[in-house]
Amino acid sequence: MNVIPGPKSIVASFAMVALLLGASAISFAAHYRSDVVRCADAEQDRPVAHVQPPKDVAPFIDWIVAKTGWAVHGAPPIHFVPYAELVKIFTGGTSTDIHVEGLYSDEDHSIYLPEDWRGDDLHDRSVLLHELVHHLQYLNKVKATCLSEYDWQALELQVAWLREQGVEDPLDLLGLSPLNILMLRQCE
Repeated sequence: MNVIPGPKSIVASFAMVALLLGASAISFAAHYRSDVVRCADAEQDRPVAHVQPPKDVAPFIDWIVAKTGWAVHGAPPIHFVPYAELVKIFTGGTSTDIHVEGLYSDEDHSIYLPEDWRGDDLHDRSVLLHELVHHLQYLNKVKATCLSEYDWQALELQVAWLREQGVEDPLDLLGLSPLNILMLRQCE
């Protein structure tokens, strides 16, 4: 059966596996559905520190499209929020035993990054690329056999991009172990 991203699903394989297995401090970028995962006070708008115009995102989108053959779509808004809020958005306020590096919301077609994200940091730029993959997956209606395949595909592209930037061991830079990779590759 193929899984198509939809408004009632949560695509956050790294985090879900980490929560289910009790792993803590796993570093990952997450793709979430904002109509399911909410801030502690769902009636209030998410506090947004600022929104970066997507002026420097086009080269990332072009790179992803060149690697995947997907249709080109415009860049999403990028919101920078306090880290604690990023975790709340992702977990619904239920856990702080995970490390969230970024989120993509298909509800508002936005990327959420921590307010200390740095555009001059290779790791941080790779997280943005990862979230842009989720943006393009959603808009191109990419099908997968299970939810974790979306993150696996985004991670593969993130690693390939880091290698092109001269990083010899992208998994080390991302703080991922072989166990993390094994967990991500498992379909629910």
